[in-house]
Amino acid sequence: MAATTPGHVEAVRTYVFDALARAQVRQPTTIGRRIVGAVDPGHPLVTGMVDRLRHKK
Repeated sequence: MAATTPGHVEAVRTYVFDALARAQVRQPTTIGRRIVGAVDPGHPLVTGMVDRLRHKK
């Protein structure tokens, strides 16, 4: 994805993530998982399947 939208990716890094502390960068993930868990408790984001698949690479 970064190759197809290099300007957007760089802008998000610069204006969003560079402005946040490390703990703040993790908060949207935690919040998103809680929301998804409320809607679909079996979703891979909630069960950890997505994280396990990422670590296999």
